[in-house]
Amino acid sequence: MQEVVQGRKVKPAHCYGTLDLQMAFCCPIPPFFAKEIALVCGVHAGVVEKNIPGTNITGLARIGLTCEQWTCILMRYRIYTAENLQDETVDEYRMYDHLDRWLELNPEFKRAIFKAKIVCKEGLAPLMPLQICMFKQYIQCLRNYLKLDCPPAIMVKTKICQKQKEFYDECREFFY
Repeated sequence: MQEVVQGRKVKPAHCYGTLDLQMAFCCPIPPFFAKEIALVCGVHAGVVEKNIPGTNITGLARIGLTCEQWTCILMRYRIYTAENLQDETVDEYRMYDHLDRWLELNPEFKRAIFKAKIVCKEGLAPLMPLQICMFKQYIQCLRNYLKLDCPPAIMVKTKICQKQKEFYDECREFFY
């Protein structure tokens, strides 16, 4: 029986997992934004190269973007436009249009991204419309959900990745 405290299920010890299990690179998710644009916007630090042969994945993991870098990237993709300069928010419709274009390049993620958009919008609803500096949370939410619901054709076929899939299948409710 699942332990409940203040109306919420308590995460069982086995659902904390291990760092190597959670950090295993098992679902190569293509970047949402081109590395060339990120570089033009000053994103240099925290770039880790991971080449995935036979995919359209740039293999770059970007961390530590500043609000200015997000502003630059989002303006170049016209997700943050002159209309919302005053309140410094992300244009939600253009953000979803961008994800739809990303999905055209990565159709194997169709089911997962559909669910991820719903889960992340619900989870960040109190913050909508998103401020530029909060956009990272939305991207992280999408990536985390896609990692939980990685398409079988994309999932890396190793023992650790099979263990990771089983772990997330069993403990998914504690991650979203």
